[in-house]
Amino acid sequence: MVQVPDEFVARSPASIATLPGGRYAVAAFEGTVPQLTVAWTELLRDWLPASGMALDGRPLFEHMPPRARYDAATGVMCCELCIPVLPLE
Repeated sequence: MVQVPDEFVARSPASIATLPGGRYAVAAFEGTVPQLTVAWTELLRDWLPASGMALDGRPLFEHMPPRARYDAATGVMCCELCIPVLPLE
């Protein structure tokens, strides 16, 4: 997910969506796509149960902030892993 100006027009296969607000846990990530899969697994399997939080119905997503980097030579990228959360009752 990247933030775009209101006047931005997406071309296929890209699309525009508005994400609902609320609390998100955010984890910085730097690595390759295979490492990204491992990071998501560890966040959901290990961190989330220990956090006192639970997933809610909003989408999980990867946010590429303006300062995000991608190295085509190594495949290393930077992004933020965003998990919608609610406190456990």
